Amino acid sequence: MTRAALLLPLACLTGCVPWTVRPLENGTGASQRKFDAGRYADDIWAAKLLPAIDQAALDLRGLLSRGALKPGSHLAVRGAAVVLDVSIAPPSGKLVLDLLPPDGRADALLQTGPEMRGTSLRDATAVVPFSQFVNQIDFASAATELNRRAARVLPPPAELEKAKGRNLDFTGTFTVVEGEPPSIVPVRFRWAGDAQ
Repeated sequence: MTRAALLLPLACLTGCVPWTVRPLENGTGASQRKFDAGRYADDIWAAKLLPAIDQAALDLRGLLSRGALKPGSHLAVRGAAVVLDVSIAPPSGKLVLDLLPPDGRADALLQTGPEMRGTSLRDATAVVPFSQFVNQIDFASAATELNRRAARVLPPPAELEKAKGRNLDFTGTFTVVEGEPPSIVPVRFRWAGDAQ
């Protein structure tokens, strides 16, 4: 076979481009946009999340009296309580609650932050499904920002420090942990007797 015969098919191949070459997006496309967890939390807080929690919230005293809570489940609850003790040292403070009518025993904890723990706020309703997110990192970021948003419903630390003996009403969420009292992330909070 002559050299010309060998070069002819090669020349034909180089003249054809069987695919289209396009540059990669430079980060401006929808798939490249960075997830803004703070904005997401603000967008759904009053419009979707609070109504869903209000609708799903069970009376905490009744729930605890029935017992047999499934470990790992995320629940929305409401209740009224007297504060037995206060520990608001950062990063994760708490109020120790005796649900009304009081019996002098601790029934639950109300997280006061500034670092709220757990994902119950994200997971207690169907408002924040994983299917809305492109990855696990964004899903986790949403939980963190919702917890930060929850910390804003509480009075300032100086007021919480003087909470012992005061009555309060709350709505919030918690994750059931076997052998531990509910550790509630609040979404609504008011001292009993205060205006709504």
